[in-house]
Amino acid sequence: MDKDILVRLYQIPLNEKTRGLVFEGLESMQKETGGYIPVELYECVYEGKLNVETPEDVFTIFNTVYAEGYKGRSMSVSDVVEFKYSDTQDLFYYCDSVGFQQIKFKKKL
Repeated sequence: MDKDILVRLYQIPLNEKTRGLVFEGLESMQKETGGYIPVELYECVYEGKLNVETPEDVFTIFNTVYAEGYKGRSMSVSDVVEFKYSDTQDLFYYCDSVGFQQIKFKKKL
């Protein structure tokens, strides 16, 4: 790892409205929502540059040492990680029950 990448971490707040979606695997989430990721429910809980290469690296950070400025819970299933490489190139990963799945996800900040 040799350069910092802008990373954003999105989580669904846990409340009565979202109880059936938080901590759900991708297949269960899509089954519950009719096949899409409910972007409107997610909140950005972290934005900053990290020296990471994979979503697993981000998972380790947000379950052990936490990055400065982090205001969310430990990273878990249903969270979304964004790797922003440039204004036109970003990748999103859904934290699934096992591993990560690349998804389409556009959240206006």
